[in-house]
Amino acid sequence: MLPSDAPAQVLTAFILLWVSVALGTVDALYTSGAEFSENIVAAIAVLAVIVAIESAIICLAARRHNWARWALLAWFIAALCLYSIDMPDQIAPWWDVVILVGSFLSEAIGLFILFTGSGARWYARAPVQ
Repeated sequence: MLPSDAPAQVLTAFILLWVSVALGTVDALYTSGAEFSENIVAAIAVLAVIVAIESAIICLAARRHNWARWALLAWFIAALCLYSIDMPDQIAPWWDVVILVGSFLSEAIGLFILFTGSGARWYARAPVQ
């Protein structure tokens, strides 16, 4: 879901956030398939819940809920912390690293846009709900 009244930079930010969700899902499916082969159904169920929560927050942020923008930032910081704490023991294939870095970069750039310039002004002009 993309807001229709948003400036071009804000639309770009939300596209980047959705790209991050897609890339993160692909990476998690690959990782869960490799690490949790005996309990793959549970791993996919957990992934589905995580993707649903993040998607709902992105949709709410696109509807100019300022708290959702902050929740996305907190979600991003938590993901970075969790990934840095739980680094894989072995070196991942190059394409897995590219997907993971692409996911983190697209989300970081999208959040940067939402918190600066026209993104910040767009949220500041949001009607009180």
